[in-house]
Amino acid sequence: MLSSRFRRLGSLLRECVSGFRGGTSVVNVQAIVTMPAATFESHVYRRVEKEILSWKSISLKSAYAISFFCDFGDTEQPLLKVSFNTDEQVAKAMEGKVKTFSLLGRKPQPPKEDEAKWNYAFWTQTTKVTVGDPTSDGTGFRLCEAWRKERDLRFGSNVSDDKLVENETKLKREFMNLCARVAKKLHDEGIINKNFGRNVPVIIHELEYYDLIAECTKRANPGGIADEFTVWVENQ
Repeated sequence: MLSSRFRRLGSLLRECVSGFRGGTSVVNVQAIVTMPAATFESHVYRRVEKEILSWKSISLKSAYAISFFCDFGDTEQPLLKVSFNTDEQVAKAMEGKVKTFSLLGRKPQPPKEDEAKWNYAFWTQTTKVTVGDPTSDGTGFRLCEAWRKERDLRFGSNVSDDKLVENETKLKREFMNLCARVAKKLHDEGIINKNFGRNVPVIIHELEYYDLIAECTKRANPGGIADEFTVWVENQ
């Protein structure tokens, strides 16, 4: 895979040089510009792969799901925050021992098992790695910026309200689909099975649950291993 990437890069560079010599650089420059999407996705994969392979905690034995939390936050660029949850955390949540948000200061009722298991509000939320963070992952931040601009996902005061809504929707769809492809590749390459000793579902999500989350999570995981989560989402 790495050698093919280098061959592709070399080919594009030769095309670019040839184009400049012949005075037809526009097409060749466009070919170069198409690279950030694949490069950003590859960067996400490499960062997450390295992180997952570094997990050696005994708690992996009771881990039942990996979180791909897509944080769209207050910035123009999304972040991918990776962690996992355990059976012990589910038990704590059901016993009312997990602090989470409450309305009007009222103590929230302990959740039922399915909510404790699949609602991120009750998870450990101990982020292991953040991909695209400008401080801890400057390369990822720059690649994500190029990826976003390539798709004309612009935000700011000079963008109309209708276009902002359209871009926000497209950004979520494009980024979650990218994360689903990364998760599927982690399964296909045997990375998750290797470190956990079994296939653990990767949950593609944010803080709310809707159809796109269920769809991306289904595509991310083999053999229906995420069905329990997707059914829970569909019943919300």
